[in-house]
Amino acid sequence: MILLRILATLLLCLAPLAAQVATGNLTVLVEDSSGATMAGASVTVTNNDTGIARTGNTNDRGEFLAPFLAAGVYTVGVEHPGFKKNSTSGLQLRVDQSATARVAMQPGEVRETVQVTDVTPLLDAETSSLGQVVENKKILDLPLNGRNAFGLGLLAGNTTPMFGIGSNLPFIAGGGRYTSTEVLLDGVDNNTVVNGGAVGRNGLAYSPSVDAVQEFKVKTSTFAAEFGRAAGAVMNATIKSGSNLLHGSLFEFLRNDKFDANNFITNSAGLSKPKFRQNQFGGSLGGPIIKQKTFFFLDYQGTRQRTAAGTSIGAVPPAALRSGNLTALRTPIFDPLQRRIGPAGTVISTPFPNAQIPADRINRTSATVMGQVPLPNFGASGDLSRNYFQGFPRRYNADQFDVRVDHQLTAKNSLFGRFSFGNQVRPTPGRFGGFIGGGTNSVDFTRQAAFNDTHIFRPTVVNEFRAGYTRHNGSIIGDAVKGVEFAKSAGLALFPFPLLGFPQIQFFFSGQGTGSTQFDPWGGGDSNLNFENRFHVADSLSITHGRHTFKMGADVRRMRFETLKGTPFHGQYVFGSIFTTSSDAPGSGAPIADYLLGYPSLLQGTQMLDWGRQRETYFGTYFQDDWKVTPRLTLNLGGRYDLFTQPVDARDRGGLFDIASGQFVVPGKNGFSRAIVDGDHNNLAPRMGLAYQWNRKLVIRGGYGIFIGQRDVNQEVTQFSGNNPNTPTFSIPETSATRTVLPPFTLNTPIPAGPSDPSLKDFNANNALARTIRTAAFHDARMPMLQQFNLSIQFEPFASWLFETSYSGARGSDLYSLFVNVNQLPFQAAIDGRNQQRDRPYPHVNGAVIPTYSNASSNYNAFNVKVEKRYSHGMNFLFNYTVQKNLEDKGAGPGAFTQNGGTSITLDAYNLSRERGPAPIDVAQVLVMSYGYELPWGPGRPWLNHGAVSKVLGGWQINGISYLRGGFPTDIRTNRLPPIFNTFNVPDRVAGQPVQVPKDQRGPDNFFNPAAFRVPGTTPSRTGAPIQLYGDSARRVARGPGSINHDFSIFKEAVVRERLRVQYRAEFFNLFNTPTFFLPSSNSPSMTCIGRNPGSACNDNNPQFGKLLDSTTTGRQIQFGLKLVF
Repeated sequence: MILLRILATLLLCLAPLAAQVATGNLTVLVEDSSGATMAGASVTVTNNDTGIARTGNTNDRGEFLAPFLAAGVYTVGVEHPGFKKNSTSGLQLRVDQSATARVAMQPGEVRETVQVTDVTPLLDAETSSLGQVVENKKILDLPLNGRNAFGLGLLAGNTTPMFGIGSNLPFIAGGGRYTSTEVLLDGVDNNTVVNGGAVGRNGLAYSPSVDAVQEFKVKTSTFAAEFGRAAGAVMNATIKSGSNLLHGSLFEFLRNDKFDANNFITNSAGLSKPKFRQNQFGGSLGGPIIKQKTFFFLDYQGTRQRTAAGTSIGAVPPAALRSGNLTALRTPIFDPLQRRIGPAGTVISTPFPNAQIPADRINRTSATVMGQVPLPNFGASGDLSRNYFQGFPRRYNADQFDVRVDHQLTAKNSLFGRFSFGNQVRPTPGRFGGFIGGGTNSVDFTRQAAFNDTHIFRPTVVNEFRAGYTRHNGSIIGDAVKGVEFAKSAGLALFPFPLLGFPQIQFFFSGQGTGSTQFDPWGGGDSNLNFENRFHVADSLSITHGRHTFKMGADVRRMRFETLKGTPFHGQYVFGSIFTTSSDAPGSGAPIADYLLGYPSLLQGTQMLDWGRQRETYFGTYFQDDWKVTPRLTLNLGGRYDLFTQPVDARDRGGLFDIASGQFVVPGKNGFSRAIVDGDHNNLAPRMGLAYQWNRKLVIRGGYGIFIGQRDVNQEVTQFSGNNPNTPTFSIPETSATRTVLPPFTLNTPIPAGPSDPSLKDFNANNALARTIRTAAFHDARMPMLQQFNLSIQFEPFASWLFETSYSGARGSDLYSLFVNVNQLPFQAAIDGRNQQRDRPYPHVNGAVIPTYSNASSNYNAFNVKVEKRYSHGMNFLFNYTVQKNLEDKGAGPGAFTQNGGTSITLDAYNLSRERGPAPIDVAQVLVMSYGYELPWGPGRPWLNHGAVSKVLGGWQINGISYLRGGFPTDIRTNRLPPIFNTFNVPDRVAGQPVQVPKDQRGPDNFFNPAAFRVPGTTPSRTGAPIQLYGDSARRVARGPGSINHDFSIFKEAVVRERLRVQYRAEFFNLFNTPTFFLPSSNSPSMTCIGRNPGSACNDNNPQFGKLLDSTTTGRQIQFGLKLVF
């Protein structure tokens, strides 16, 4: 409460946030016929749609600034004694734009008026920020698959597409990371960390319909001090408002697989196209309630989607393996009941003859559960991977609407309010259908309210107040009833907590729940309930004084997260190459063999006993001076302070693991605060930039700034509410082939409840807590910081054309190291024979201990070329080409946002220098182009503009987007792990061999070069036992394939009567049916070096290595639309 009172006091004193977050600034420069500036001229700036005007007089430099103007088209009127009136129309002001309109006055009588039609220059002579405005015409005309307007953010330079769960944000930009983008809608917080039923990274809380978005801007480098909570990019959008004229639209867009082309996978498999049906329908309406005073806008969109099948390939056990015949594995299978200590002190065993497990040794529960898993239906007979085509029906329903009312209270006071509603429901049957396939139901429900009040105290002093509230429910619920009933009837030992679905069965060679897999997992339809509430209050004050425009403000946000989940996957049964291997036969054994015999290596599950109720507050304040030093030179000088409070639980549930004491600590006890973690109060962020207008066609710009980013909320929730005592672990400890003789338990062994005492006094090396612990460095919780800098040159050779070249760089520091396992042993421990559970740094914890440090860094450099033609004469065009490099170190970022999931955990916690390399989101080159062209014949066009023929040929328009990018980096793994409790290893590189197959030989069946890698060797321990070595390959040494995609649309617009038009549209996505092959899952055999012996090639015992046929983009899709516009 004390903190909130302090923040409220500062808010009132500072008159808080951004000066043009959802609006723009227009400066009117008045000159006489000789070019001399004119002071004291009377200026009126009028919005053409609403008729609302802003008035004032020019200062001693002939300028009048109108801040906080809504995006739209304006007319500027100027009067001065001894001169003719001037009326300049057609001035387009964009969102978050600072534009200048030059007005030349002519001598004459005041009663005379000079009419001028002008356009605002594309040159930015006011700021140093880099970015891209996506205006309304692009949003409405360009082909958009799924009609997601914000997907057009990828038209901006210096952006990279983002993949993976936990976010629906289309891109990362400016050298930032997965939590680096700030999203604003009508100036209020539109961020969420709840997506698709998971607490993830920054995403979009609400995505309005295409027909509702006025325009948006993506800022990618050195934005002004008014923008906080962003260390990379800001996306800033506005919803449409009403006008003096009634306007609106009705639409329906239809997609059907009958119009589509087959994609590569289904076509190569000889399968027909998967069924697909989608209808998107709705409309919008806006107009006056009271002309020139009160206006309304509302819209609705519904989406109904039905698909018959997915298009990816999985792996299931063939029939022969299910019967116990494992000869196809081409490796010896040893009898777990014959395990014993050999002469070298290691565990050895006796193999099953011919790798055949007798039928009476197959566990009955294993056979019963496996009976629910379908047999292979894809590929050649006997294939062990990529042998199951995952086809299953999907449904998706969504409804959303917006209501906005704008009101001009007085000539000096305007306000608006908006309410938005969005519901999405997506049942997902899972990999195989039913509970065994991990089926779930996911929902995303959003409610958002926004309010804005702009007050003009006098023409040079304007204030803007904003408030917003967003509630988002993103939850997943598994198939609880059928899955639990079957598990009980099969005799599966269940975890002692209320289950919400069938547990998950996994096949990891490591036996530790991470690393390379043999088959797809079974079951495990996750259940997560996640609710998020965001409260946002902000205020901005703009003061113009002489050559200075001062902006000052503050921004206060309160975030509340409610989470309840059972993880991992209602309990997790992990099988590895543990009990069917022998230390004198490296590479022997198999997870499927351990499964058939019923011997898991790890059983674990956690259950939150109560809702996690996390609370945190953000406060930001700033000051900026835009100083017009000379008519040509503008300096942007400012600074910002950001305060992020450490999260607390509303009822002090949960806890964090103390890496100093090896115990969990709970909030508010034993000298710890409610947050436990120390706060970071040192987030000062200076910003500076310049814009120098060399002449009216050339501007040179440059800037530097420090930007404070947001924390990883996914880790916070896992760390805090997801830890003891609120979320105790129920488990049977992990076992290891090198340290366990006879199997200690089976699938049928009852699972005891895990103690929840935070001191962990009930655990020791012989009875260790088996779980992965995520925690924080209590005294090292600095906020991520990014230093951005840029230099650009803009050239406007003629009206409506802009050429820009820019260099931008970013240096990240204090970034979170999210995946460093401090419970790993150093490699020397294995050599010395000190690699037992009792030798680990935390012997009472049998799992990874992963604190979040603030010690990682990144380095980003990019060069961009942009060519833009603003819409005129029936044509618009945008071209952006970016060459970039993004490096990071110390396990700085998770791989969840790479194309194939990446590898997040560090290779060796004792040698973090090995982590330096390309960031998971590093894409070397990106080229994007959009265009729109109204064909030049028909009424109102240059050619064939009369008669009946003109009506047939007229009104046609073509539009398109071409997007080309390089590949994403990825690790190449090996399944051979050093016996030091790590879960990841890389192979050796072979000198002189390229990672990829030469281009003339490269294809989806032959992409990565197996000769480029070798299985790493071993070294003897002091007892003579072979110890697996680390490979010498670099992190993310390989790159996947690039992508080429062309989307195209053509439509005809017919005029029914003066203000009524009909559009007939056809849109083609992936016009040329070009396949883009995605990287296989990072732990799949395609990405894993599995050789028989040290020094073997990666495909020696793994014919699937280097193949890319797991998944691909869809084939060409065609969408038809009918739209009525009035």
